[in-house]
Amino acid sequence: MYQGCSSTQFLAALSAIRVDPTGLSALAPVNHSYALDEFDYSFHWPETTCQRPHVFTSAEACDVVGAFGGLTAIGDSLTRHMMNAMFILLRNRPDGGVFQNGDRCRDDTVFDDRDNCRDSIVADAIGQAAALAEPICGGKVAVKYTLSYCPSDPSGYIPSYLQMAPTLLPSLSPLIINAYGLHCGLENFYRPIIGALKPLHVYSQSVFPRPLSLWMGVHAPGSNKPAQYLPQQGVEAVKNYNAEMAARVEAMQPGRIVDGAMGVVDVYGMTDGARSFDGTHFMYQVNMEKAMLLLNLMELLWAEAAEDGGLWAA
Repeated sequence: MYQGCSSTQFLAALSAIRVDPTGLSALAPVNHSYALDEFDYSFHWPETTCQRPHVFTSAEACDVVGAFGGLTAIGDSLTRHMMNAMFILLRNRPDGGVFQNGDRCRDDTVFDDRDNCRDSIVADAIGQAAALAEPICGGKVAVKYTLSYCPSDPSGYIPSYLQMAPTLLPSLSPLIINAYGLHCGLENFYRPIIGALKPLHVYSQSVFPRPLSLWMGVHAPGSNKPAQYLPQQGVEAVKNYNAEMAARVEAMQPGRIVDGAMGVVDVYGMTDGARSFDGTHFMYQVNMEKAMLLLNLMELLWAEAAEDGGLWAA
């Protein structure tokens, strides 16, 4: 089990990650076949009370996700890619959640939207289990991704969050990840996003078991970001958006995630200097690092919740 610091300290350390210019995430993509037993992080971990994050095996990842009442993420293609990496890890195979075109959609290709593998990958470990040759983690985990470019009427998606895994572990809290922004227009769009997150936050406080919630910021723009997008999605625009969103999310309820606050996951540093396919999307290495870091955070959250008596509202 990953331990040695609190979830709050871990998120602070994560925000201070810096890309190693000689590491895999900073290198040009090659037609490389990845193996999970060869994976290692390619960033500089800051000097902190938190030890360097654990590298999970597939079995360990299944155990961590299975200890929650579900893992669900709503967001754009950046979120989809992280969840694709999670499927690769949970299934221990380079095509992850791919159910067709597996000979082509694997390794880095899974994360290059120019290869159009998005329609060949499951988004729901339970609802689409029949599409795969074998169930994910033996059918014992509920993992789901929902596409959302921008927030909409929260009355539609809040109930679907909380009813995500009614047949698996209904007495355990699910983990909910929200992450979007690039498609909405970063400037001033934090207001309607917060307007959509607040009802989810309030609703989560009144249900049993109470969901644990995260907000994930936007990647750093790659050096090859097309010039026409730089005014709206360049360095300053992304940094300002991430900072404004973090401040507003934390203001909804300060404190620990297990006490009801929405945690802020800052991935800017771990992508600043990483090699991108198109200036927006990153390769296998970056997305697997995100999935691994999320699992480390989940272990810390599980331990903190268990110490307080369980993964549910008191």
